[in-house]
Amino acid sequence: MVLARKAQAFGTLETWKSMWQRNSEYVAPQLDINEELLDDYPSEGDFDQIYDTTGVQAVETYANGLMTEIFPANERWAIWKSQDLEESANDEVMKWYAKCSEIALKHLASSNFYQEMKPFLKSQAITGTSAINVRAGKRSLLRFTNNRAGTYAIEEDDEGYVDTIFREMKMSSMQMVKMFGEDKVGEKVKENYEKAKKGNTDKKTYTVIHAVMLRTNRDKSKIDSKNKMYASYYICEDDRHMLEESGYDSFPYCVARAEKWDDHVYGIGPTTKALPAIRQLNQLTKDLDAGASVSINPRVLVAADMVDEIDWSEGGVTVFDPTKGGANSQMPVTWGDNVRYDVGVELQVAKREEIRKFFHSGLFEAIAEKTKQMTAREVAAIESAELRSFLPNFNQLTSEIQPLMNEVFRILLDAGVFPEPPESALDEDSTIALPKTEYTSRISLAMRMVENSAIDRTLERMNAIAQVDPTVFDHVKMNSLLRMTMRNEGVPEDVIEDYEVVMQKMEAREQKQQEAAQAQQAQQLASAASQVATASQGVDQSQAVEPLG
Repeated sequence: MVLARKAQAFGTLETWKSMWQRNSEYVAPQLDINEELLDDYPSEGDFDQIYDTTGVQAVETYANGLMTEIFPANERWAIWKSQDLEESANDEVMKWYAKCSEIALKHLASSNFYQEMKPFLKSQAITGTSAINVRAGKRSLLRFTNNRAGTYAIEEDDEGYVDTIFREMKMSSMQMVKMFGEDKVGEKVKENYEKAKKGNTDKKTYTVIHAVMLRTNRDKSKIDSKNKMYASYYICEDDRHMLEESGYDSFPYCVARAEKWDDHVYGIGPTTKALPAIRQLNQLTKDLDAGASVSINPRVLVAADMVDEIDWSEGGVTVFDPTKGGANSQMPVTWGDNVRYDVGVELQVAKREEIRKFFHSGLFEAIAEKTKQMTAREVAAIESAELRSFLPNFNQLTSEIQPLMNEVFRILLDAGVFPEPPESALDEDSTIALPKTEYTSRISLAMRMVENSAIDRTLERMNAIAQVDPTVFDHVKMNSLLRMTMRNEGVPEDVIEDYEVVMQKMEAREQKQQEAAQAQQAQQLASAASQVATASQGVDQSQAVEPLG
């Protein structure tokens, strides 16, 4: 069943592989999508057909921009938060998740996360589809693996989420035994392994399939690996041998699409959109190079009887007699060298700018030119239109990378590296809910500012209305608004006071105000009573004196 579904999924993949291979030829020829050069050594000749490197540079700028401005290794770029949106209900939980995210970032830095994310993001630019997975490592708690385009096929559920993957891996018998154990491999692999132990240099590799899909026949009352929500199968395709069957609570692969192509399962990236311009620019640069060569070494018309008499060396002298007449009296002349190089250069500039816009190069380069201390507000002020055009890519990437962050949370939670969670963080079944990931790097905050600009405009309008009707602010939860804007600005959680403490301070302040009001009221009542008593005495005295008068 698994191999049959895998064959069907890879059949659908073939059309996409052809397109990705064509893309890579112009921007990353070292990639081998179709695995035609898998056994060859790297060669600089792969770049022989690239005459203009704008596409190559644009891919690098795009990947580096995403890496630096969304996942910067030297900054706090993400924070976990509770799924509960009520501030009063989850502030204690929010601080616990925030502490967990700080610990997670340290473990990401000590793992191979940043090394594997770079090719993952480059694949976003080139193919529009990229996949990465994480598992508990042996040398560090987290081990990430970027999956090269063309080596995996995916399927979606009815809501458009990737819930199935078939991944091909080339493994030797030694690697298979090391990963699964000698008792788990098939007889043919075991025989090859025995030879390898004796010094056999056979480089034979086997195709191992890792398939992950929703399990349709699980017993939900059981918690063993073979009854988890997602089934995991490792199969040696060469001998159709099951190496391992287990499972996951959630989908362990992160499959991100730069942009969905209609209702297809795979996405498209900037390279696919820019490819017509990249190909035109490549041909134009090739032609201009040829034109420049003609200008430097022009074509020459030479008289037939002077072929062997012309000195072509630099500063050479050719002697001829113009008085004799005939062919030998004609000087060599150049022809076909009137190349309009300036027109070609102008077209080059236009095509390069067209390509750069597809990769948001202007945005990333503008940010890179600023100082590292630049605030998110300054980033947002660079070019609002650029940020808005980048917003769909940002949202697509950050939403589809959520499963990866979920799996990181699960692995570190099981490893016991997080502090003891508060009781309010536990669900009814005493489990801890997966957090949502909020990105806090400079461009992430800038993107949020662009999205939240409506808040500033609304508050300005409310201030104007408040001149006429001060009750207008009754429509806003000012405390929640303030705390939300503080977090949007990237204020560290340690600086933000606990919500319960804030409420206690507010209650204490109100209590003091009430006590002061009551004391003032009591004083006023006492003063009034005293005045009444005095007035009463005055009346009594007047009444006592009046009869004497």
